[in-house]
Amino acid sequence: MPIANYTTTVSIDRSINEIQQRLGKAGANAILIEYDAGEPNAVSFAIELGSSPVHFRLPAKPEGVHHALAGTRVEPRYRTEEHAKKVAWRIVRDWVRAQLALVEAEQATLAEAMLPYAITNTGRTLYEELEQRPGALLALGSGE
Repeated sequence: MPIANYTTTVSIDRSINEIQQRLGKAGANAILIEYDAGEPNAVSFAIELGSSPVHFRLPAKPEGVHHALAGTRVEPRYRTEEHAKKVAWRIVRDWVRAQLALVEAEQATLAEAMLPYAITNTGRTLYEELEQRPGALLALGSGE
């Protein structure tokens, strides 16, 4: 079965714009689009948590989408790298929408919903830190 949004015709710019609008309405006070070789590759944003800013980074990973599409029986036009970029951003947009639904329903705070993507003092996300040092967060509970 193909991945979500694999037939999208929505432009990358429109998906990013929708992400920015949703994050802004949810309380982000700064939003930045990151680029690599002229292509957008992540949305970074900041929110206030208490009296401190917390920064988050939501990457789009079209390489993974391209790989997933290449392994399915979809029309060749859906298996291009360019199309994978559109799909990747649409998936990020849908994920943001789902996380913000939790926030709106008061099932989570914005920081809580986005926690894996919080940027640490190393410049990596909290998830990336955990991936590099799997026991690091577990050690927090042991008094270390």
